[in-house]
Amino acid sequence: MRIIFNLLALASLLTILWGCVGLYPLGMSEAEWNRLSAQQQLEARERQAEIDERRRRERIAQQERKEREEKERRQAILDDPELLGFRENFCFGGEKCPDGNRERRSTLYLGGLSFVDTVVFEADDNIGSRTGGKVRVYADDVVVAEGVDILRRGSRIKVRVGRMCRTITLEAETDDEVRVHWIAVRGDRDGTGNGSPVIIIYR
Repeated sequence: MRIIFNLLALASLLTILWGCVGLYPLGMSEAEWNRLSAQQQLEARERQAEIDERRRRERIAQQERKEREEKERRQAILDDPELLGFRENFCFGGEKCPDGNRERRSTLYLGGLSFVDTVVFEADDNIGSRTGGKVRVYADDVVVAEGVDILRRGSRIKVRVGRMCRTITLEAETDDEVRVHWIAVRGDRDGTGNGSPVIIIYR
């Protein structure tokens, strides 16, 4: 009798707690839930808890896999023998950048005159209420791409530079924050080339 009383008390407590969020386990309706006995309600709660725990573990595993892939991607970029410069996590173009930067430009210094083949970067326009961020790309003072759309959900941009320069600069064309997750510059220190600037946007 005492065991039954304890089960009833536990089921009642769980019902009250679950009612606070307005949900019943296993996708049941209120009518379906009320037709169950106290023991069945307890078993349903336990099954729901198992499902929730499995989903939680799957989310953790997915996040760990994503972080591992990101780490491998980053290392692959850093191991590239043609890498001239690399920078991560910076913002420019507006007053709401989390690091307090209000400059319209951000410059990556290459450590000397170099032949730049391509510039690749990932960025988003998901800061502040304004959208429609656009970026201009310079090799030194020469514009190699302009009107580059930065999507709110994020974009991967590849710019073909094909010239000698000492710096690569990203400039916001509008008064809108642009957050760059990473930027990589590929080329070589002593090469030459006559490539025409071409922009490719991955979405």
